[in-house]
Amino acid sequence: EPFPQGGSFDVAAARAAATRRTPLSDVYAADARAGQVYTGAARADGEVWECPGALVADLAVPEHADRPAFDPALLLAGAVAPGSLRTGEPGSYLPVHVASFRASRALPARCVATIDTSAIRSSGELLTLSVRFHDERGELVAELEGLSSKLVRTPGAPPRTPASPVLETAPSLPPERPEVGAEETVLRAVIAERLGCAPEELDVRAGYFELGIDSAQVLDLVSTVEALVGEKQSPTLLFEHTSIRDLAAHLAPRYPHVFAAATRATAGTTTGTTAEAGGWAEGLTPEDADRWVARETLVRLRELGLFAAGPEPKEGLAARYGVVAKYERWLDEAMRLLAAAGFAADGEVVTLTEAGVRAADPAADPAWADLRGRLAADSYWASQLSLVEECVAALPAVLTGARPVTEILFPGGSLDRMTTAYQGNSIADGLNRTVAETVAAFVRDSGRPVRIGEIGAGTGGTTAVVLPALDAVGGPGEYWFTDLSPAFLTKAEDRFGPGRSYLRYGRWDVERPGAAEALVDGPFDVVIASNVLHATRDLRRVLTNVAAALRPGGLLVINEVTRKSALLTLTFGLLDGWWLYDDEDLRIPGAPLLSAPGWERLLCDHGFAVSRPSATDGAFAEVIVATAGGAG
Repeated sequence: EPFPQGGSFDVAAARAAATRRTPLSDVYAADARAGQVYTGAARADGEVWECPGALVADLAVPEHADRPAFDPALLLAGAVAPGSLRTGEPGSYLPVHVASFRASRALPARCVATIDTSAIRSSGELLTLSVRFHDERGELVAELEGLSSKLVRTPGAPPRTPASPVLETAPSLPPERPEVGAEETVLRAVIAERLGCAPEELDVRAGYFELGIDSAQVLDLVSTVEALVGEKQSPTLLFEHTSIRDLAAHLAPRYPHVFAAATRATAGTTTGTTAEAGGWAEGLTPEDADRWVARETLVRLRELGLFAAGPEPKEGLAARYGVVAKYERWLDEAMRLLAAAGFAADGEVVTLTEAGVRAADPAADPAWADLRGRLAADSYWASQLSLVEECVAALPAVLTGARPVTEILFPGGSLDRMTTAYQGNSIADGLNRTVAETVAAFVRDSGRPVRIGEIGAGTGGTTAVVLPALDAVGGPGEYWFTDLSPAFLTKAEDRFGPGRSYLRYGRWDVERPGAAEALVDGPFDVVIASNVLHATRDLRRVLTNVAAALRPGGLLVINEVTRKSALLTLTFGLLDGWWLYDDEDLRIPGAPLLSAPGWERLLCDHGFAVSRPSATDGAFAEVIVATAGGAG
């Protein structure tokens, strides 16, 4: 295999596997025709090999006494090489951001750069990839991670056709001014203030470059967005969402509290911003999703016979309709969900309200179909929608024990469906980045080898973000990837182990006193717990055990959902593990979750000093950093 995941590869095998070889000069020439010219010290010699699953650039620059240790021509070649894939493409890519660079030594004048093509990510007009640089023997020398480049179009080039291989071009804008939604109005105002112009001068549909905003200003505007939403954003945010309209569509569902006031101010007055019968704002909120799930749940519960006989006592409800005992707590939460949506009375008598009667009729309110369509059109909600719909549709069979919900959530025993639905969205990515930055900063500033333990690491969603950040600061002394499932440990070793001698693997039952001490021969400096602590019976006992496993001054970095969601209730909530907890006094009613203030109180009670680096009012999830008591 010419492209292993470790630190070296077989250069000769790569050359032999090449399906196409393109002189680097041809790639430079294509870029020059697009207006992007590389000359002098910015230009290398060589050729690009297209191989199965990878691009390999065989590079060389003149050797001389004053040659820099990290020659810019070699580094820029990583951005230039993907151009060999764009046959006939009317544009080139301009590097705008690098997430990290690390090297074991200076780049030799003759080196080989490799790019994993399966990991190339395109978003809007942004292309993001990582480049590994090897010497002629194939030994890894350096790595550029998260190299983001912006598409620069050839002047006068026609819009790209849908068959084009990388990115779409927006159609030409009509001359009339567009209707501007409430969320777009908010963004347009703050951007205009930063640029020193009138909001009306900014067409929300136009790309930033069409508005006369250059690359440096685009990068600078990210801080303006961060100040608006109160949370750190990717430096390439505006290259991924290339107009005010696109940016508003991305931000509004993720930060509904920021846009709520503007949405209410324009509801019913701006054409196209409300559904005629339902009154929902164009910008989707978690409450919209909860209300839609509540309506779908109501329809399925009526299929079991609920609400057909008029008002009836809540006590004994599950038994009367054949709901198995393990779902009694779930049914109680479903009643709370219906009451919160205004569909059922909240009390000891189960009965529908007039709104509930109307909602249960699929033909009664066209706004339900409109809301479902808008959920499906939004990338954040769409990733979860089909899974939730299938779970809701199966409720009569699942609740009566006729069908296990695991058939839906884990078909064939695979985790792929749940991973696709709940990982990889911007909220999860942002929280994982916060975890990674927090832990990497601790390692960088510690001045000694650091031992890190990750509890319940599972499929490695957080691990995959944390490890590169640690590599960039020289790595920890030890990183223990732990889980109760041996299968996860084996997969983690295959996925993360090559090239990382500091990785260790083991089982850590955080509910068992002394389990950590039996795993390692000393305390941890950092413990990471990402979406795992809630899935325990007794959080007081768990935090006692974690505190015992940490050295004084050590960090517990928690990443947890802190807000109840109907979408979670209708997926994870149908699993037995959702209801394991015995300490209901700590949890949000009807869920195993704690609010962020609840976590803060509990951690303080166990001797931790608490900070909340990602704190945002009404946030769905948070990263909470707790420092163990005592001297560091």
